[in-house]
Amino acid sequence: MSVRKRKWTTAKGEEKEAWVVSYRTKDGKNHIETYERKKDADARHAEIKIDLKRGTHVAPSESITVAEAAKLWLQACEGRKLEAATLEQYENHVRLHITPLIGDLKLTELSVAAVRGF
Repeated sequence: MSVRKRKWTTAKGEEKEAWVVSYRTKDGKNHIETYERKKDADARHAEIKIDLKRGTHVAPSESITVAEAAKLWLQACEGRKLEAATLEQYENHVRLHITPLIGDLKLTELSVAAVRGF
């Protein structure tokens, strides 16, 4: 795992720079995340390091969306043999409220602030 500065020149000749967090997951895949500020990159680096040790880290590129997670949840609910009215209510909440408003968000992007805003 590392945090490093990346500099480049655009096609228009502009000098640009960013901070890159690079890491390898347990399955051997390399991932990078880019930040404008070193402070943000360092904070994310520490967070990823802890999550990797716990075995809970999911790279943003591999995360499913809220809509996909809701679909999986509904399938699990169907397997629990809930009452038909309960399942219908759950499906309505997903279809009318969750999917249209935050369905496109990846689970890794979901934060306390996003949930409160929802």
